[in-house]
Amino acid sequence: MGIVAMVEGLLPAAAGVAVRGLVLLGIAWLLTLMLRRSAASLRHLVWTGALVGVLALPALYAVVPEVGVGIPWPSLGAESADDGAPSARSAMAAPGAFAGRDEPAAGAAAVAVRDGGPAGGGDGVFRVAGAARPRAGAAFRAGLVWLAGILVLLLPVGAGWIGVRRLEGRSRLVEDSRLRHLATRLALRIGLGREFRLLFGPVGTMPMTWGIVRPVVVLPPDARDWPRARLEAVLLHELAHVKRRDCLTQLLAEVVRAVHWVDPLAWLAARRLRVEREHACDDIALAWGARPSAYASELLGLARAYRASPATTFAAVGMARRGQLSSRLHAVLDESRRRGAPARSAVVRAAAVVAAATLGLAGAAPTAEGVAPTAAATVGAQEPTCAGAGSEWRNVQHQSNDRRSTIRMRRPGCELEVRLEGHVEFDPRANTIASLGRDASVRIEEDDGRTERRLDVRAGADGAPSYDYRVNGREAAFDGPAQAWYRAVLVVLFRRAGFAAEERVAAILSADGVEGVLRELESLDSGFVQAKYFRALVRQAELSEGQYRTVIRTAARRIDSDHYLAEILKAVAEHQPLTGSLLEDYVTASLALDSDHYRTETLRGVIRSGRLTGAQVAAVLTAAGEMDSDHYRSELLKDVADRYALEPAFRPAYLRAAAGLDSDHYRSEVLKRLLRRTDLSPAELAEVVAAARMIDSDHYRTEVLRQVAERGLSDATIQRAYFGAVEGIESDHYALEALRGLIREERLPADLLQAVLASAPTLESDHYLSELLVEIAERFTLQGATRDAFLRAMDSVESRHYRGRVADALLRAERP
Repeated sequence: MGIVAMVEGLLPAAAGVAVRGLVLLGIAWLLTLMLRRSAASLRHLVWTGALVGVLALPALYAVVPEVGVGIPWPSLGAESADDGAPSARSAMAAPGAFAGRDEPAAGAAAVAVRDGGPAGGGDGVFRVAGAARPRAGAAFRAGLVWLAGILVLLLPVGAGWIGVRRLEGRSRLVEDSRLRHLATRLALRIGLGREFRLLFGPVGTMPMTWGIVRPVVVLPPDARDWPRARLEAVLLHELAHVKRRDCLTQLLAEVVRAVHWVDPLAWLAARRLRVEREHACDDIALAWGARPSAYASELLGLARAYRASPATTFAAVGMARRGQLSSRLHAVLDESRRRGAPARSAVVRAAAVVAAATLGLAGAAPTAEGVAPTAAATVGAQEPTCAGAGSEWRNVQHQSNDRRSTIRMRRPGCELEVRLEGHVEFDPRANTIASLGRDASVRIEEDDGRTERRLDVRAGADGAPSYDYRVNGREAAFDGPAQAWYRAVLVVLFRRAGFAAEERVAAILSADGVEGVLRELESLDSGFVQAKYFRALVRQAELSEGQYRTVIRTAARRIDSDHYLAEILKAVAEHQPLTGSLLEDYVTASLALDSDHYRTETLRGVIRSGRLTGAQVAAVLTAAGEMDSDHYRSELLKDVADRYALEPAFRPAYLRAAAGLDSDHYRSEVLKRLLRRTDLSPAELAEVVAAARMIDSDHYRTEVLRQVAERGLSDATIQRAYFGAVEGIESDHYALEALRGLIREERLPADLLQAVLASAPTLESDHYLSELLVEIAERFTLQGATRDAFLRAMDSVESRHYRGRVADALLRAERP
C-alpha cells in the first residue's frame, strides 16, 4: 500500500507542476510570436530556455517560497491549503507525509486555534474538514497511465540512440584530405571550437549529425564527388548543428514531451524547436557564403536523393527531412528574413523573461483572493451554515447510478453531502421534496466548522416526506430555522447539481416570466446546470427575437464550457429562425468557441441555411483559418464553398485558410472545391497552383493539377506555376499524369505544347518519358520549333529501346 499511497500523494504535486509547465510553455509561445521577425536562433533560444525551465520546475517548486496569486487552479481531489489539508507543494517537499506515516484517517477533522485561543475551549476552537482523497486506487491508476505514456514516448528515443550506434558501426572515417581540410576550414569560419568526427555512412545515407559529448557528422559515400557548392552548404549546415549543440536540445525536447505528454504545448514546443533549429542552421550556412537559390536547390536535391533512416529519427539531426522542407524553402528564399546572430541585449532580455516566468510560476500559490487566507480570516468570514453562505463551492463531486446519487460539495470550512436513493420528486416552487417512492430516501449532511447537521427524509405512509433532523448527533426539532436551512440546501442542489431543472424553470416562468429565469441563470456557476436551464427555457417559453439574443449573449458570457455553450446555440437554432441581429449574435458566439469540433458543429447548420451576410461569411473563413484541426477546417471551408459559391470577395480568405492546412488530403479537397468555379481569374488560378505546390503527396498534388489543366493554361503566369508544381512531383507516374492532363486538349497552343516538351525531361524514367512523347507524336502535328523541342526531349531518352519507340511514333506521324 506504500507505493500506491505515494503515487496518490504525489499526483496533486505532479498536477501543480504540469499546470505550471503548461503556463510556462504558453508564455514561451507568446514570446516567440512577438519575436517572429527576429532571427530563428533567438526563438530557438526561447524554446530551449522554456524546456529547461519545465524540467527544473519540480525542484524549484519544492524550494521556492510561496506567493499567493489570485488565479483558478485545478484540483485532483485534495483540498487547498485553506482546507487544512497538506498542499501539493508540501507533499513534494516532504514525501514522508503520505499515508502510513502518522496520517489521520480519511475524513478525520483537523483542529485549529482561532485568535490564539486555548486548544480545548468553546469558540476558540473550530474544525476544518480533512482533505478527501480520491476514490481508492483512482489516483494510482492515473499515475500508472501517466508513467506508461512516458515509457511509450521514451522508447523511440532509446531506439534512436541504438540506431545511430549501429549506423556508426557501419560507417568509416573520412580519409580524403580535401574533404577533411574543407570541413576544418568551415568549422573555423563559423567559430566551432569543438572536435568532431567526419564519417562516410552507407550508400544513400542522408547527411546528418549526432552525439552530445562526441559529435559525429556523417556524409553519404558519394559526397566526395559532389560539387564544391553542395559540399560547403551541407558541411556548413551540419557543423552549425554541432556548434549549437542541437542534439542536446533535441534530447531535452523529447524528454519534456514524454514527461508532459498530456500537455499539447509540450508537443508544440518540441515541434517548434525542431523547426527553428533547422532555420537557424540554414541561416548560418547562408550567412557564410551559400546563395539562397542554390542552397534551396541543394535542399531539394538532397531530399530527393537521400533518405534518413527512421531508426535514427529521435537521436540524429538530418539535413533535409521532407516534413520540414516546405517551410525551410520559404525561409531560405525570403530576402527580408533576419539571418545574423541576435544582439546580445535581445538574448539577455529573452532569457530574463523566461527565467522570471519560471521562478514566478514555481513560487505561485493559487488562492481565491490572491493571498492565502489565514485560519482566523476563514472562520471570521463564515456564514451560519454552508448553504446560507452563497454558491462559491470550490470542489463539487457528483456520482450516480440507476438508483443512487451522491453530491459532495466543499469549500474552506464547509462540507455538504446529499445522498438520494430511489424515486424522489421535487417541488421547485416551494424548494422542497414533494414525495418519495417506496424505499426512497434522502440524507443531507452538513459540517460548517462549528455545527454538524443531518437530515434524513423518508417516505411516509402516503408517500409524503417524513423528517428526522439531528444537530451534532442529537435529535432536534424540525422547526422554522431548520426548514429554512433545508430549503437553502435544496436550492444549492438545484443550482449546483441541476436537479429538477425542467420543473424549476417552469415554476420560475410561471411566477416571474423569462426575466426571472434569466435572473436565476445569473446565480448559477456550473456550465452543466446553466446549459440545462437554458435548454429548458428555450423549449418551454415563447421567446421574442430580442429574448433569444439575450439568451445567446448571456450564455456566451456566463458559460466557459464549449460543450455546453454549443448545446445552447444548437437549441436556439432548432427553435428559432436565425435572421438579422440574432444571426449575428449566433455567429459571434460560435466564433468565440475554442474547440474546433464545437465551433464547426454550431456553424455548419447556419452556413447551410444560406442566411449569412458577406461579412459573416468572411468572419467564418477567418475563423476557419485559425482552426488547428485540418478535418474541421476543411469541413467548414467546403460548406462555405458549396453554399456560397465563393464569390470573388471571399476567395483570398478561403485560399489563406486552405494554405494553412497540413494534411495533403484535406488541402486537395478544399482546392478542388474552389476549382469548381468557372469564373476564376488567371491570378486566382495561379494562387491555387501555388497552394498545390505545398502538397507533399504526389497523388493529391496531381489530382489538383489535373483539375487545373482542364481549365486550360492560357496565361503565362499559370503556366510557370503549373510546370513548377510538376517539377516538384517525385513520382514519374504522377508527373506523367499531370502533363497528360495538358496534352489531352486537342487544340493545345503551340507555346504550351513546347512548354510541356521542355518540362518532359524532368521525367527520369525512360518508360514514362517515352509514353509522354509517343502520345504527343500521335496527337499533334509537330512542325518548326515544336518539332525541335520534341527532338530535344527525345535526346533525353537514354534507353535504345524506348528511344526507338519514340522515333517510330514520330516517323508514323510524319509519314504521308
